[in-house]
Amino acid sequence: MWNPLHQGIEFVFNLALGATFALSWVYCVLTAAALAFRRRPPAGVPPPAGADLPRVTVQIPTYNERAALNCARCCLDFDYPPEKLQILIGDDSNRPEISAEIDGFARDNPRVRVCRRGGNAGYKPGNLNHMLGETTGDYILVLDSDFLPGRDFLRRLAAPAARDPSLAGVQASWRVANARQNYSTLMGAGIVNVIHVVILPLLRRTAKTGMFCGSAELVRKDLLVAQGGWTVGALTEDV
Repeated sequence: MWNPLHQGIEFVFNLALGATFALSWVYCVLTAAALAFRRRPPAGVPPPAGADLPRVTVQIPTYNERAALNCARCCLDFDYPPEKLQILIGDDSNRPEISAEIDGFARDNPRVRVCRRGGNAGYKPGNLNHMLGETTGDYILVLDSDFLPGRDFLRRLAAPAARDPSLAGVQASWRVANARQNYSTLMGAGIVNVIHVVILPLLRRTAKTGMFCGSAELVRKDLLVAQGGWTVGALTEDV
């Protein structure tokens, strides 16, 4: 016979299970909607004639990730004025062989500069703040190591800033390149689609609120510095 304690535990368990089941269905519906209404990325409106593209510093924070080199290669191939583009790799790696590969890549590609601070205190936001001291661009493009931007990515992302130099920042939408590789990548693609196709547009329309998502974002340097940089220790990386 069940005693009141067991009955209470069973009630709480069933309540939690029911709530989880309901949230899962909501998520599945949102995922289906995101996939159904997913649009082709906009071509982007080019800057007006005579408008200057801003100076941009690409910051690639990395920790024992060789993928950072693939990201840097994509940045070297940007269709963007070279004199207005700086590429930094913030290497917090504690594996010497990976740091050696990054150094070799930088030697072969002089347009890439490696920044190190002898540790990884503060993790990603600490790394980004350290790179601020080497940053020469008016805007900062933050790219996680596993991002593979296309050749026209920066020109399209910087076009709004060229039209309006007072703009604080621009967030690009994400797409998972290997969505169909396995169930994990499929789930990741579903999460990305829900955030970028459903949640962010909804926030913009209803709350007039924009969000930075941690990567593929263009941020005005002077405003970031005025705010004291990224918040070290923040739960969501580079808030």
